[in-house]
Amino acid sequence: MLRRNNKLIVIGYFGVFLLSIIFGAYSCAAASKKDLNKKKDNSLVKMSDEEMMRILFSKDNYIYDPSKTVDPFVPFTVKIKQEEHKKLSPLEKLSLNEIKLVGISKVHGKYIALIEDSTGRGYFIEVGVHVGDGKVVKITENEVHIVQHIRNFMGKITSNEIILKLRPAED
Repeated sequence: MLRRNNKLIVIGYFGVFLLSIIFGAYSCAAASKKDLNKKKDNSLVKMSDEEMMRILFSKDNYIYDPSKTVDPFVPFTVKIKQEEHKKLSPLEKLSLNEIKLVGISKVHGKYIALIEDSTGRGYFIEVGVHVGDGKVVKITENEVHIVQHIRNFMGKITSNEIILKLRPAED
């Protein structure tokens, strides 16, 4: 009998709770309707619900201001501006992983290097020549130094120096 009474008490409290929510929502809706119907001089304007909705949601009252919003069609990544008018030479089309240093010669006091791509085709390079996505910055009698400028995911540019050796280090 006690359990049954406890259940009835819980159901009664739940019912009172629901009724208070319903009446509270109704009174809030009535108060907001009164606020919408008031003029500036606090006199009531008699207006039907349809008329009020038509005024509130008419196309004439809506003004779109795109300056305050983010364009959803613009990518989040940083674009790297590349020179489109410049055509790539065969050396610039190569990857630095597919070339090897074949020889180095000194001509008129400057070093010139001979590199070979993966197909066996040879190219003469000197300081300042672009190879792949890098640039030759130094040629010595045994090495060619190529510097790459790489943009990471944060947009920061980092330099990476690659050294091609004429004779690989022996163990």
